[in-house]
Amino acid sequence: MNTMDLLHTIVSKPFEFARDYGGPFIVVLSLLIFVHEWGHYIVARMCGVKVVKFSIGFGRELFGRTDKNGTRWKFCLIPLGGYVQMFGDSDPASAQHTEGVAEGDKVRPFTDEEKKIAFYAQPIAKRSAIVFAGPAINYLFAIIILTGLYWAQGEPYLPAVAADLLEGQPAAEAGIQVDDKILTLNGHEIERFEDLREITNLSMGQEMDVELVHVVKDAAYLKYQEQLQKFKALQQKSEKAAKEGKSGVLTKEQLAAELKKVKRPELHWSDKPVHLKVTPRKIVESDRFGFKHEMGRIGIIAPRSDTDVMKPHNLFSAIGASLKTTWKITSDTMQALGQMVMGTRSTDELGGILRIGAYAGDFAQQGIVAFITFAGLLSVNLGLINILPIPLLDGGYLAMYAMEKIRGKPLHERVQEYALRVGLVFLLGIMFLATWNDLVQLKVVDYVRNLISG
Repeated sequence: MNTMDLLHTIVSKPFEFARDYGGPFIVVLSLLIFVHEWGHYIVARMCGVKVVKFSIGFGRELFGRTDKNGTRWKFCLIPLGGYVQMFGDSDPASAQHTEGVAEGDKVRPFTDEEKKIAFYAQPIAKRSAIVFAGPAINYLFAIIILTGLYWAQGEPYLPAVAADLLEGQPAAEAGIQVDDKILTLNGHEIERFEDLREITNLSMGQEMDVELVHVVKDAAYLKYQEQLQKFKALQQKSEKAAKEGKSGVLTKEQLAAELKKVKRPELHWSDKPVHLKVTPRKIVESDRFGFKHEMGRIGIIAPRSDTDVMKPHNLFSAIGASLKTTWKITSDTMQALGQMVMGTRSTDELGGILRIGAYAGDFAQQGIVAFITFAGLLSVNLGLINILPIPLLDGGYLAMYAMEKIRGKPLHERVQEYALRVGLVFLLGIMFLATWNDLVQLKVVDYVRNLISG
């Protein structure tokens, strides 16, 4: 479903849209919020802190229950977040705490026993552990999901081979040849085509050292190339006929059938590495929803999908692969954010809840495995965002605790209050920008403008 199809579905088939996109969005967001807040909750319980409320969502309570420990578990009207409120906190989204317990119109001081279960009265180490547990459990959740998938079905693996080259692009100009195998980029070992794509994506305008090996052009390979050239000629003839309105146009299915006749032999590569220099060019691509992605490309075409294989894993290698995947997501995201801060990457790539909703629905339609994978990858991003040292986020509180440890006493309440205000303004600004990007790139703004103008 492309952007216009999505808009048409929203307007003409709201119930179908709610089922296909709203439902998966609420499911994945509620799941990840629960995981994140459960991390805070379970470590708070381990530290002896009483949890008063565990909320999924904000606003009016829809339903809930109070357990034997006195914790109110509830679902609220607006499912765009959540919180855990601990004993002694006047506001779960602030650094403030009450000085006592309200009894009618009066407030009495905490007893010594009550201070033992109040969050604010805990040592810095315990408070830090409780706060850090939220992002940490998001990472652990992602690692468990990816480990299970890699162990059960293997890890998707596309060889780092230049199946084809785009004319006039950096790879061809640098001397890279069709079916060359890329070994390293800037010293980083390349195991999969995805590794190549990730590194070039984050290296726009930066010269890179490429180590590769040329394919061995034996008799079987030369015959394959001859068949491939015949297919390309047939494809070009069909495209020309389509443009000129003549007969001889082949459908996508017919072209796919012809391509399957081109039997790719087992490739062999030279044992003598070649070293080249290549500089990725910045391009802007839009996915089928219309969301823009700024990236670096060198003009190498990936192998056909029928060459995609699943790399098998035992339990321990699956754990290693999942750790590697989560680290790659983290490092790539941090590098991209750094480029946005430095002005070398556009902020158009920032996306909000509309983008998450579109992708959630898309992955859900691809099947349960794809949807679970999406949940795991999104969990990494949720954990990473929350650990950033921005006031109001978990990382902001950890930064305050670090300063408290250095100073030997908490920051002045007014300083904390101003920091939280700055954090709130900053986060609201980011949310506004991300949502605006979603509206523009989904063409909602153009759609509304056309409705108004008639």
